[in-house]
Amino acid sequence: MKLENLKIETLLKTGFAILLLFVILIGFISYQQSDRIHQQTEDMYNHPLEVGRSIGELTATVQAIRVDMKNLFMTSEKGEIEADLYNLELLDVNAFKQIEVIRERYLGLASDVDSLEYEYLKWKSIRSESIRLHRAGEIQEGANRTKTSGIAGKQAEVVLKSLDKISAFASNKSDELYANSTELANTLTKQLFIAILVILIMSLLISWLLLRAIRKPINELIETTQRFHKGDFTARSSNTSRSEFGELANSFNSLADDIQRNLNLSENIENISGIMLSEDDANLFFQKTLHAISQHTNSQIAAVYLLSEDQKTYEHFESIGLGENARQSFTAEHFEGEFGAVLSSHKLHHIKNLAEDTRFAFHTVSGKFIPREILTIPITTNKGIIAIISLASIESYSKQSFLLITKILNILSTRIEGLLAYGKIKEFSAKLETQNMELGASQRELSAQAAELTEQNTELELQKKQLSQASQMKTAFFSNMSHELRTPLNSVISLSGVLYKRLANKIPEDEYSYLEVINRNGKNLLNLINDVLDIARIEAGHEDIEACEFNCTHLIDEIVSSLSLEAKQKKIKLIHTKSDSSILITSDEKKCHHILQNLISNAVKFTEEGEVKVSAKQIDNHIVISVIDSGIG
Repeated sequence: MKLENLKIETLLKTGFAILLLFVILIGFISYQQSDRIHQQTEDMYNHPLEVGRSIGELTATVQAIRVDMKNLFMTSEKGEIEADLYNLELLDVNAFKQIEVIRERYLGLASDVDSLEYEYLKWKSIRSESIRLHRAGEIQEGANRTKTSGIAGKQAEVVLKSLDKISAFASNKSDELYANSTELANTLTKQLFIAILVILIMSLLISWLLLRAIRKPINELIETTQRFHKGDFTARSSNTSRSEFGELANSFNSLADDIQRNLNLSENIENISGIMLSEDDANLFFQKTLHAISQHTNSQIAAVYLLSEDQKTYEHFESIGLGENARQSFTAEHFEGEFGAVLSSHKLHHIKNLAEDTRFAFHTVSGKFIPREILTIPITTNKGIIAIISLASIESYSKQSFLLITKILNILSTRIEGLLAYGKIKEFSAKLETQNMELGASQRELSAQAAELTEQNTELELQKKQLSQASQMKTAFFSNMSHELRTPLNSVISLSGVLYKRLANKIPEDEYSYLEVINRNGKNLLNLINDVLDIARIEAGHEDIEACEFNCTHLIDEIVSSLSLEAKQKKIKLIHTKSDSSILITSDEKKCHHILQNLISNAVKFTEEGEVKVSAKQIDNHIVISVIDSGIG
């Protein structure tokens, strides 16, 4: 099996497995070395280190016992004696403990440790005898035994010599173990170096093989890609292996084919678009466009049918290779024939395996040919299908032909719609030009009439100024007359009021009532004069509002009281319904009085029988005043 045919996954797994094997080998060697070094370290720790530590501890214990024995015979305090004896017991326990440690760790002769233990027991026995003498009161004899020259002192030296013998052996054994460790380290280093060297060589060899298997197809694919990028659209990868690189090369070749087809498609679309935009005449436009579409789709027949003005038929307009018998119009109202599917679906329709008796045929020198397939293309706008293009070929249409038609369909529809609209605009422009000539004459006549209207407007403006002056004079007249009439009228009202009060019960009743009528009519006349004066102010733009706070209930009481006599004479009821005796309002009191006076007075005036009700109530921030009567108002 060739290396380039192997999958990348297989190559990487194989290389990884070999490297993993090398790692396991190094691990095994390292484990062996570590185990042996650990054994050496354990031996060095158990014998030289632990034994040396116990020897030092035991030597210090012996010296401490000798000191405590001397102190025992030098003190007379009972407490100190008991403390020394207790401390001696603890030191003995520690001494035997250290002897047991030496027995476990010592690598020399067991007799050396037995001899040490024997000499220590003998020394302990001598010390026990000295303690007995101390307790018996023979202090001097016991003290002599603990001296260096005494029996206990000499035996202590024997114990120390036994310890020195064991210590010397431990020291020699430590040097031996160190030498063995050094030799072991050198041996293990050599083995590890050789193993690493072998693994390094094998890793380099595997890496070289993997890189060679991967780099070659990658370089070939990169070179092909660069050629394609520089414009060589025929560049294709020659890698046919069964690996991922072979699959990648196949994918690249497929992609390059698609790109090349799309580029060719774009060029064809650009070519057809340029042809469509180059002509504004409908006949030339369809001739060149049908020829270009036929050429790029390998069609032998091409025809276009346009919707008639009455939108009832599609009429033949231009065609290439179409026989005389096929150049016929067809109805737009019934979905029949080969164009019926397009009219009903508004989508491109593809007819395959045409029968031999089809009316679509074209003639050449060799004879008559029947198309194999037909493509019917609807030209659709927001108004519907305005045109239909029909293509026919003696061969099957390719996928690229369908893509070409799909890509240019929107542009083709827009261009045909614009071209037909442009034709209508040209026709409409010709009509407008004729109409403009007619409108020119009408405009000249209108200009003469406009001149006459201008003169009439001038006269109307002058009349308007005269009317404005007359209105101002009328306003001034009303204002002056109102002032002139109010002065004597106020005197009449005042005098009638005085007479009405002084002549009560002094003259006949019917004559006395005349005074009240004079006073009331005088007041009414004064109100009319005030109204005229208000109108004059409003027209002159001088009406002012004097706002103040007043009691609305009192205002209504005053008006009702002034009109009660009139209501009594007409034999009707004038009722003021009070919901609140203190309803305050901020406004112009005189104008409010005037308004309510007119409302209530009219209600009384036009009510022949029944009653007139006046009420006022406050609702939130609003005051509602109601005047209800049973008359015609």
